Amino acid sequence: MKNARWLLLGLMLFDLLLGSAAVFLPDLYLRIMHPRFPGGPTYWLTRTGFLWLFFALIEGLAAWAPERRPALVLVTGFLRLMDVPADLAYLATARDLGTFGVLALIFSPLFNAAAGGWLVSRGRAASSAPRRPA
Repeated sequence: MKNARWLLLGLMLFDLLLGSAAVFLPDLYLRIMHPRFPGGPTYWLTRTGFLWLFFALIEGLAAWAPERRPALVLVTGFLRLMDVPADLAYLATARDLGTFGVLALIFSPLFNAAAGGWLVSRGRAASSAPRRPA
C-alpha cells in the first residue's frame, strides 16, 4: 500500500489547496475557472470547498496508515469515482469556463476514474487480506 499512501497524500494536498481556495478565496477561484463570470455565486463555491476539505480529511486519514485503514482507502476511491459524473456535468453545463477550467474538467474525470478505480481495488484487496497482528 506504499503507492496508495503517495497517491492519497497527493490527493489530500490537492483537495486542501482546492478546498481552501474555494472557502477562503472564492473570487480568485472564480477568476481562474470562470473568467467570463467573475464574482458569481460564491456561496455555492464555499459549500463545495468544504466538501473538498472533507475529501482531504478522509484522504489524509487513509494515507496515515493505508494498510491498517483499508475502509478509508475504499471510501476515498468511491469519492473519486463520485467526482467523475459530477465533473462531466460541470463541464457540460458551465458556460463561463475559461481555457484552464475546460482543460481541468477534461482531465479531472479521466484522472478520478483511474485513481478511484485503483483505490477501490486496493481497498478491497486489503480488506480481504488476512490481518497481521499489530
